[in-house]
Amino acid sequence: MTMTFEQLLSPMAQDEFLEKYNNQKPMLIRGAADKFSQVLSWSEIHRLLNMDRIWTHRTMVLLLDGEAISPKEYCTVTINDGGRVISRPQARLVRRFVQQGASLVLNDIDTLTPGMAAISQALQAGGLGEPWANAYISWKERRAFNVHADTHDVWVVQIEGRKTWNIWQGRSPWPTYQNDQRIPSRDEDPDKGELLHEWTLNPGDLLYLPWGWFHDALAASDASVHITYGVRPLNGLDLAEQLMDRMVNDPDFRQPMPVQDGSETARAALALHAARLGDKLAAMCRAGIVLDGLQGTLVGKHKTYGGFDLLRARGIQSTDRG
Repeated sequence: MTMTFEQLLSPMAQDEFLEKYNNQKPMLIRGAADKFSQVLSWSEIHRLLNMDRIWTHRTMVLLLDGEAISPKEYCTVTINDGGRVISRPQARLVRRFVQQGASLVLNDIDTLTPGMAAISQALQAGGLGEPWANAYISWKERRAFNVHADTHDVWVVQIEGRKTWNIWQGRSPWPTYQNDQRIPSRDEDPDKGELLHEWTLNPGDLLYLPWGWFHDALAASDASVHITYGVRPLNGLDLAEQLMDRMVNDPDFRQPMPVQDGSETARAALALHAARLGDKLAAMCRAGIVLDGLQGTLVGKHKTYGGFDLLRARGIQSTDRG
């Protein structure tokens, strides 16, 4: 399966999305029921879940009524041949929590089926940033997450069943994580505001939420499956990384600042020195090499999908008819 960014957005034109919605406001595109039929299905979900050696407490998560269930409740600890401790989900324990209404979240799965990889490639080709994907399997009237704002753009692909999304007016100012700390902290977030949209997604529908937009969701059918693609666009912190790389290699930034003895003369010398460095930083920001580096940062994060054609690598004709 292949898909372009234009096909993902269809029937909306790409220019309309970029002009009216990108980083500006939420968007819902209604699609035909079979639009994402090749992306994931219940049979694929069961096949993947039964590949139990690929799952750990990090890649398979259980949530119930807004709270994460401790991995100790549904995993057993094993030690592999290298002595590494691994928590493996156990089917009977997972089933027990699912019977209670727990949502099942499968993390980092954007390459596990050709359809999921196709959507990831489409978002990547649109120049939006590096995508990753999590699948959410939930049950009627049992919530996985409470109202929250994510640290990236959100693209929701509805696969099975129906799910109602509450989109609130409030928006956190581009939250991020640094050293495992959220900035701004959730206590510093603005109020979620009044309800802006109540959208129920059906199979084939596509929802876009800009970075930091407050939302929550609840299954509106007996079972719901959707895939959330997270995408983090380039921002000023990426520029800062590019500048830091060049500052380290520039002796003007490595040399000591003027000695500070508390006098006004020393303070004036410090201000002059800082201004010179600031001018140099401004020049760096305009330099082609920095801009090329920023673009390279985005391209460098591009994932590759597939390519492991071993017979072709050996020049052998495949006899596989499947």
